[in-house]
Amino acid sequence: MKKSHLLGVVCACFLALVIGSTNAATYLLVPATDGSSADNGRIHRYDAVTGDFVDVFITTSSEDQINGLAQGSDGNFYVSSFDAGTNTNGRILRFDKTSGNLIDTFIQTGAGGLSSPGEMAFGPDGNLYVVNRREGGSVLRY
Repeated sequence: MKKSHLLGVVCACFLALVIGSTNAATYLLVPATDGSSADNGRIHRYDAVTGDFVDVFITTSSEDQINGLAQGSDGNFYVSSFDAGTNTNGRILRFDKTSGNLIDTFIQTGAGGLSSPGEMAFGPDGNLYVVNRREGGSVLRY
């Protein structure tokens, strides 16, 4: 697939996910983007039917700016973030699909050229495609 096509696929990814759970409830996961530093690093869960706020489902560091959210074939959630104050320390974090707890740092800062991760999506090949914002919007594959 050409690089220009990959960029279109990744950029078409919304920064929100609609997910189902075992109790048949459907949720919408939305990174907090109200500009408040108090909400940095949080992903809120809303009832997809009523629109009601449910809870803060995922929490990263309060210095994190969340730029991308994707659900892997394993059902877990992958979050791209970097330090909002310094625009450094870009990484991809993996969170448990049920609890929202951090599993691990899936991709470390600098791995494969990662510096300032943005939007991302899993391709049909199972790879994760990440827009590297600082590097002119190049697309990295993991």
